[in-house]
Amino acid sequence: MFLFVCGTQPSVKDHHQPVNCPVCHQGQAHLVSVDQRCCFCFVPCPGKVSHGQPHYECRRCGAQFPAMKQ
Repeated sequence: MFLFVCGTQPSVKDHHQPVNCPVCHQGQAHLVSVDQRCCFCFVPCPGKVSHGQPHYECRRCGAQFPAMKQ
């Protein structure tokens, strides 16, 4: 008997663009996006299932806020 496990897992991409956080006023907010990737038996497969919306996340206080359109 074989059991195959398939599903998705999140992949966090840090764009390395720190800005000042509006909550704690420190330059620790980074632009990140969370993409969903397909996996087979807990091994990531190439390609993305869905692309996440970029947003800022502060590494100091944990606040999240949307990315500003430029």
